[in-house]
Amino acid sequence: MELELKRVPLEDVDLEDATFSLPGFRDDAALFQSLKAAGLIQPLVAWERSPGRFTLVDGFRRMEGLRQAGIATAPFLVHPAETPQERILKRRLEDKIFSGPLNLAEKVQIAARYAPLASEEELRRRILPALGLSSKEGAVWRWIQVGGWPPHHLELLGREVVSEKAAFLLASWKERERHAALQLLDALRCSASIQVEILERIQEVAVRDQCPLQEVFQREELAAVASSHKLNRREKTAHVRDLVARWRYPRLYRKTQTIREKIEAARLPRTVALSPPPHLEGDRWELRLTFTNLLDLDAQISWARDFGRSSQMQAIWKAFESVD
Repeated sequence: MELELKRVPLEDVDLEDATFSLPGFRDDAALFQSLKAAGLIQPLVAWERSPGRFTLVDGFRRMEGLRQAGIATAPFLVHPAETPQERILKRRLEDKIFSGPLNLAEKVQIAARYAPLASEEELRRRILPALGLSSKEGAVWRWIQVGGWPPHHLELLGREVVSEKAAFLLASWKERERHAALQLLDALRCSASIQVEILERIQEVAVRDQCPLQEVFQREELAAVASSHKLNRREKTAHVRDLVARWRYPRLYRKTQTIREKIEAARLPRTVALSPPPHLEGDRWELRLTFTNLLDLDAQISWARDFGRSSQMQAIWKAFESVD
């Protein structure tokens, strides 16, 4: 069934009907400026459900811009009433996938809306890769869940507050727990890997302590950091990582703190940095020396040799080898 180009009064478009809406939670200012400067470049798309009554299919943001500008009519490509809704939706989704860059909120909504229209195999092999979403085992179910999140949660995906990896992890969480997690990530605005690290550790703490996830998020120390007006986002993130590490690995945390205190007590020169093995795993320590010339290098090496035999280094080593 061919689309027909018509000039449609905007008042004949049912603005309450969001059947084909895929909100991207974008800033519309630049688009509205473009409409003001150049007008409508491409027609909107609608479905004439009944004679003279239209459902908007594509162009929701442009429609709002036209309304705000006081435009009374606009050109539309119109699907006739007899066109199956499923066919219109499928064309809408396919066009959306390949017509331009999508944010994460749009991608997961497309995946969820496409689910009833295709087999799981097609979703996993064609749709998810085309969207740039993970298609590993279990991914279809997870993205359908994420695509069904309420608008205030999807908005955080659209604003790139929450990463794809974090959203994938949160797909199986209950709504209240997910809401608490998203509030925390919104306060931190940290990288994808750190988001997952924090969420996984909080999950592990809840399992070990046999308590609801919600209870971990509501702990006073965590809430105080997240809501602090004195800390910037980077500082909040560092505090939260430190806090959840202490909760998750209390013995390792205490041992790490002891070693750190011993190193600080040794009062190393500014040109020296001493680092224990990451996570205290293995036996590869690092001593970094900074020098300006060969004489300085010789002096630094001599200092390092003496420090290796010192009581301060012995205290650091004893703390490392101790069994907590």
